[in-house]
Amino acid sequence: LYHFDVPLVMLWQMRGEKTVRAWQPKPPFVDNALFESVVLKEQEEEIPFNPDWDKDAATVTLTPGKMLTWPQNGPHRITNGPMMNVSVSTEFMTPTALWRANVLYANGVLRRRHGLKPDIDARNLPLEALKVAYARLVKATGGWKGKEYDTTPTFDLEKPDNKAA
Repeated sequence: LYHFDVPLVMLWQMRGEKTVRAWQPKPPFVDNALFESVVLKEQEEEIPFNPDWDKDAATVTLTPGKMLTWPQNGPHRITNGPMMNVSVSTEFMTPTALWRANVLYANGVLRRRHGLKPDIDARNLPLEALKVAYARLVKATGGWKGKEYDTTPTFDLEKPDNKAA
């Protein structure tokens, strides 16, 4: 699956081998609308993928004992090798990562509620500080109530035919 994570991620390989392809968090690989839609929980982290982008990916093969991380919100795709794979994914937020997540959240609300066209890459620290405060205020007063994606299970481990109810 081609997707991005809101927090920072470290992937620790314990057993087996996998190939990680990662891209910079910028167009054409991902854009403001996708960032905001995921942060606002309007859609899951899986985003549209174009196979032509593989030529632009940083590609790393993870083997046991290796760890990999990539830029926050960096789209990536992971392919397991043809063996038993065990890995641990660690998500975390630093103050800088939390700042970015709040700016993305504020950008999404500003776009939807006020018709603005904010850009995560247009850096302006005083304006970003206002956006962080705005995001915290919106969250403290109940959060953005836009459309939320459906979280209906697609399978059930308890059912022999492995289908959800």
